[in-house]
Amino acid sequence: MAKKSKKTQTNKTGKLLFLLIFTAIILLFSLGKRGFIQHIKLRLEQKRLKKEIEALKLQKEDLEKEKELLNKPEYIEKIAREEYKMAKKGEKIYIIVPDKKKK
Repeated sequence: MAKKSKKTQTNKTGKLLFLLIFTAIILLFSLGKRGFIQHIKLRLEQKRLKKEIEALKLQKEDLEKEKELLNKPEYIEKIAREEYKMAKKGEKIYIIVPDKKKK
């Protein structure tokens, strides 16, 4: 009888010790400034920010190209004609309206 009681108590102590260690590990990973979950969140945020930075760099390059083009009179004239339907003095602008009867 003493052997069974000792074995049962050893099993209970082992299970309790395992549970305590497991709980401590979970707490270490999930809590605190340097926890595992916080680390994952920061890494995801870092990836998102890198993508955003790359997109902003591309946008900056496009804007710099546009700035260069805006210094050229030919480009300004092109924009004025195409987007704002402007014409030089003496020129006429014809707008062709599609026929509604044709399908």
